[in-house]
Amino acid sequence: MNETSEYLDFPGAETLQAAGRVAPPSDQALDRARAAVLTAASAEAARQPNRTAGLVVTPLRPRRTMTGRRLVAVLALAAVAAGVVVATNSGAPAPSRRPTATAHQPAAAGAPAFLGGVAEVAATQPAATAPYWKTQLRTVVGAHTSTATVYVSRTGYVIESKGRTYKKGAPTWSVGAKLVDWNGLDALPTDPATLLSMMSAGRAGGRDVFGQAGGILADSPASPALRAALFKALGRLTGVKLVGAAKDAAGRSGTELAFAGQNGSEALIVDPSTAQVLETVFWQAGGVSRTTYLSSGPALSIG
Repeated sequence: MNETSEYLDFPGAETLQAAGRVAPPSDQALDRARAAVLTAASAEAARQPNRTAGLVVTPLRPRRTMTGRRLVAVLALAAVAAGVVVATNSGAPAPSRRPTATAHQPAAAGAPAFLGGVAEVAATQPAATAPYWKTQLRTVVGAHTSTATVYVSRTGYVIESKGRTYKKGAPTWSVGAKLVDWNGLDALPTDPATLLSMMSAGRAGGRDVFGQAGGILADSPASPALRAALFKALGRLTGVKLVGAAKDAAGRSGTELAFAGQNGSEALIVDPSTAQVLETVFWQAGGVSRTTYLSSGPALSIG
């Protein structure tokens, strides 16, 4: 297996930034985009080995001179990571209906009750004791689709895609203005009000809190008690809307929750019978990204 560094970079950043900017997406959305960018780079390298030989993915920077290398798939995905407006006119699968609530509307009457029920389900799930947390996901940005298997441990994580392996350091998730690793997740409070206050600290608005909770619920080894608290915290978050029954891109049935902000909207499709996040969707002007979590759970080993 080949290995490449975990850092992120993409050509054409200046051009994309010149096209227009919006408020940056949540850190969870960035993490999902980073994984997708690595997957796209792998796919491009497989198609054009001579042009991309020796490719090293380097840290994403807000300002960078455009290089001669043109990785079209990476550009589409990295636009999401950069928070840049990218118009798409592709035949990609249609997203779930876009939420219509605003950040100033109170939570829909049904959202707290639904989330309270899902929290009860989450609390009854068995605690994971395996050394890895394995997630299989598929990300669609515009016309590009990428798939990956991600293994998280307490010391690092591994992304496998198209026969290649990408290693990264200890994973982190955003909680307010802080980043926490797996050990940090274990130390978080499980009181919903306290947790909501922590996630709101230093943040611009409710959509960011919605994204934080969604990211932890979707792809982290959070304990059953923490997962239950996160669902209850979302039930307390002003602006969360219960959209109703929905299907994810894999055709699985669930219930959609959404938060519409001034600079973008996010949605979660949750299976209420298992309290698992099936899919996350992020909209902003001119573009949509969708991540479908095909499976998620503990693993004894990589492979």
